Amino acid sequence: MAGPTYYCDEYPVETRFPDYYNEKLIIYDWMRGWMMAVTVDTLGNFSRMEPFAETIKLTRPMDMVIDKNGSLWVLEYGTQWFATNADARLSRIDYVRGNRPPIPEIQAKKAEGAAPFEACFALSNTKDYDGEKLHFELDFGDGTAVLKIAAKHATARGGVSTLPESEQIRRARKHGNSPRTLDTELDSIVHIYEKPGTYEARLKVTDNAGATKTAKMKISVGNEPPLVHWDFGGKNRSFYQPGQVLSYRLVVADTEDGSLDKGGITPASVATTIDYLETGFDITSIAQGHQAAKQVAEYARGKILMERSDCGTCHAEENAVNGPAYRSIAERYRKSELAVRDLAQKIIKGGAGNWGQVVMSAHPQITEESAGEMVRWILSLGDPPKPKQLIPLVGDYTLTPTLSKDKKAKPKAGTFIFKASYRDRGSQNQSSLEGWETIALRPAYQQAEQADSMSKNIQTYRPFNGDTVVLIELKTSSFFVFKHVDLTGVHSMVMGIGTSDSKYQFGGGRVEIRLGSSKGKLLGKAVLPQKIAGLKMEFAEATISISETVHPGFHDVYFVFKNENDPSKAVAAVDWVRFDLRE
Repeated sequence: MAGPTYYCDEYPVETRFPDYYNEKLIIYDWMRGWMMAVTVDTLGNFSRMEPFAETIKLTRPMDMVIDKNGSLWVLEYGTQWFATNADARLSRIDYVRGNRPPIPEIQAKKAEGAAPFEACFALSNTKDYDGEKLHFELDFGDGTAVLKIAAKHATARGGVSTLPESEQIRRARKHGNSPRTLDTELDSIVHIYEKPGTYEARLKVTDNAGATKTAKMKISVGNEPPLVHWDFGGKNRSFYQPGQVLSYRLVVADTEDGSLDKGGITPASVATTIDYLETGFDITSIAQGHQAAKQVAEYARGKILMERSDCGTCHAEENAVNGPAYRSIAERYRKSELAVRDLAQKIIKGGAGNWGQVVMSAHPQITEESAGEMVRWILSLGDPPKPKQLIPLVGDYTLTPTLSKDKKAKPKAGTFIFKASYRDRGSQNQSSLEGWETIALRPAYQQAEQADSMSKNIQTYRPFNGDTVVLIELKTSSFFVFKHVDLTGVHSMVMGIGTSDSKYQFGGGRVEIRLGSSKGKLLGKAVLPQKIAGLKMEFAEATISISETVHPGFHDVYFVFKNENDPSKAVAAVDWVRFDLRE
């Protein structure tokens, strides 16, 4: 939709937008929530357009006007159609000259627990675009004294600045719109909440010019989250060998409810699932418990997909909007054996007639797998389902990869996702909480191009124009990373190395295995000799023995390549990596 054209000379100098926006037309999109500043030439023809106020999140902008001060007012409809939207609003966008207020952020390593509860707050993600000194006041919300923290500079590289204030601010402003973060001194503020209750911790941040902003978070005291743990008997928790028999047992304990072993928690209240994934899934995100994997209930992924889509525009969980409520859909189709297939196709292809004359838009960008997950979440609504146990709480599981559905594809071992969860019974003061653990077991043999991350300029190359894919352009200090790796029982790592061929020449060097970063703790290294170039690439194995002790837990493992004598030439080509486990 087309908004107003901005004429700077119509508004006061003190409050109007910069002259850059003079005679620019502001357009906006109701569905996508963006605004653009459009430049036209002297004949009124389109010249270019660019994002306008792109950091401001709008919910269905539907009208806008400029007031006498040059501020832009935006009427926002809200997320859902034909509904009383809680996020409908009238917003005013001002251009702030000079000092910009700080952006406070308060975090806690843990936000709920039994009383007395020890909370550890972190404030260092607080930002300031002007790099000024910031004054902190942290109110814990329980009636105890407000903690006041001496002023600190927010610096470009995250640390306390030693420069004079005038120079610090000058440098910060030189960097324009890059916010300045704070030192990690502010990441270990401990406070003990003595009594059960729900508290609101408030962080007030004031800059040197007196501009103030406040952030807050809820702290719930009176119920400790449950502990859920997959016990693999000391075996590695990241890798497996196809055909391996894994002995496991689930450990579940809760401060208030008791434990699974001692009978305080009933086996039927624990949910367990195992998924097998061939390719195309964010394994690291699941294993590390990122937001998309934070709930391990059977239908959590479908809910996340729904939230990321535009489905909320026409549907809500409880109430009919432009389309039926999700619960109404669940009630109608839950008993149908073909519901997942049929409704998934409806999401992808669209349709009308099942719920009156309302038309459902097509979503061809959604895959059949994702649409199925979304439907399964919808069908799960209603009475809370009993926890499902797809495998027993104690037992043996044979890690046998499933054959690919694509008969033409080469057989590949996939990843097993072990998920378990338990929701406790809550307490007198707090509602129930869910504890969970997700373990992703991937094959010990990994193709190098499947690494979770790699440095810039690394490329892939098919030396035989077939299925073989190798990494090239691994020059000195280049690296690739396997994230969230358990190194328990890993005594060495082996790489498949490709030699020079008629197209690419490699200079040799060495590979280093480092922990946490490309300059982290050195676990081992191996020499990669330079080979005489042939017409075709040949392969050999390079073994890197792990000589250093690694602390238990998960780590990011970096494969770093070095050749200081000839840094312009790639070290080698890498085909695959194998993590060798002790029996």
